[in-house]
Amino acid sequence: MNDITIRFLDVYNYLLKDKQVSNPSHFAKMIEISTSTMNEILKGRSNAGINPIQNTVKNFTEINAEWLLTGAGNTIKKGNSVIENTIEEQNITDELKDKTDLIKFQRKKIEDLEKEILKLKKDKEASESHLYVAEPKPEMKKESKK
Repeated sequence: MNDITIRFLDVYNYLLKDKQVSNPSHFAKMIEISTSTMNEILKGRSNAGINPIQNTVKNFTEINAEWLLTGAGNTIKKGNSVIENTIEEQNITDELKDKTDLIKFQRKKIEDLEKEILKLKKDKEASESHLYVAEPKPEMKKESKK
């Protein structure tokens, strides 16, 4: 799979997330290629040719043609000014959310373990305070013979 095809698929995924297309067939119809051609591109068996790329840029004007062809610049443009690379931002946002969720889970686990440690310490202290050395009862003391 060549670099242009990889970027073409990035565009497809962006349009899918943005709900501008609903599935591969819908996207294929919009860029005037067959569904089977689109499926072959998605499976990595074919590269995106000039027609799908050209029709993608024609039909989705926010896509930066320079980025799609060369990788230079950003994926999405707005009017004449290119905005931040939406796909990369979304990936970073997703990764950050995953890491944030992991940190929250780990903090909760640490908190639970600290509580368990405190409980165990209290249980140990309580059991130690109940231990004492019993003095023999007076009737059990042996009298010493003189």
